[in-house]
Amino acid sequence: YIANDNSTFSEFRLPALHHDEVVQLVNRKFPKNNFPTDFISEHLYKNTEGNALFANSILDLLVERGGIVDNHGTFELREESIGEIPNSVQGIIKERYDSLGKELKKVLDVASINGYDFTIQIIERILKIDKGDFLEQLEELERQHNLFVPAQRKNIQGKLLSTYSFTHALIHKYIYDNVTDERRIYLHEKVADLLTELYGTKDNMPQDVREQYEN
Repeated sequence: YIANDNSTFSEFRLPALHHDEVVQLVNRKFPKNNFPTDFISEHLYKNTEGNALFANSILDLLVERGGIVDNHGTFELREESIGEIPNSVQGIIKERYDSLGKELKKVLDVASINGYDFTIQIIERILKIDKGDFLEQLEELERQHNLFVPAQRKNIQGKLLSTYSFTHALIHKYIYDNVTDERRIYLHEKVADLLTELYGTKDNMPQDVREQYEN
């Protein structure tokens, strides 16, 4: 996945939604439903702060757990499932992270050390795993779990490297903060070594990359 051309990825960002837009999001996802009004206003809009990514996460979580069911073409919400909804954005992120397998968590942990925007070639070098397996893990984290997205490709010292971004700064922060201190120091050292290998010297690094190096 070191590309041989100058193609780029489009960067992906989700703006906050107004209350009416969250209602529209729900109705698009469940065209015929009888969800209580307070479910959307109090538990979906308020808890996610209008973030479409987290609102979708709650809805998907409820479907997976049987909290939202299809009753002869009409989607209904089991009232008892409301108590299972995370009551904060951090709670939503924790639910999503905790549901992942050990290997996917490793990818996310190392990526968080590299930064909000990270280079997948650096992650693969640190993890020392089969390239095919690694690409499958990236695809799963991107397409199934929506935790990060392709950002752009960078030409560094003649090598075209692929970068990804976490889909939200709070996701990056939660994962980074949950890496143990000892492991975080070790991984920062590994990232710094690979950055030096890529750029030659710290003076050749862009400011944002140099900040990662100095962590």
